[in-house]
Amino acid sequence: MKSIAPQEYDFTKDLVTVTRKFYGGRAGDKPADDPATPGIDESLAAHSVSQRSYDNLAASFADLVALLKTQSSYNPNEDEVKITTLETKLDAFQTKNNAVKAAEAARGNALNARDAVLYDPETGILKLVKLVKTHLAAPGKASAAYQQVNALKFRKS
Repeated sequence: MKSIAPQEYDFTKDLVTVTRKFYGGRAGDKPADDPATPGIDESLAAHSVSQRSYDNLAASFADLVALLKTQSSYNPNEDEVKITTLETKLDAFQTKNNAVKAAEAARGNALNARDAVLYDPETGILKLVKLVKTHLAAPGKASAAYQQVNALKFRKS
């Protein structure tokens, strides 16, 4: 029986993969349209391979740092590209990215709370405007004020 050799680790291949992720590139060619099927455009079926969101960029940078750690020969003289500096930058980026995500969640919650106040069917602004218009339309009220307020159009978008 022939033994199977363990697959060799290819640093360069992994480095190219991580770099391609940073730039949002494709590993292979984009599918081309097959002229044998004129009614179907296969090139339109291709999906995006971009991995350029902030979460994906952080993950790719973490992959790059982990990849560099596997190389004992990686020992640069420049402080800005040493492993410890890269790890510090990665931690700072992840911390700031998480803070942005938390702020976006808080913003979304605040917008929902605002919409609940403005558009509540019983107490919202639309109900309030309708009550004001009804009050101004009552007999004995100034018709000029009613006409001005009535000209304002309010609707839920």
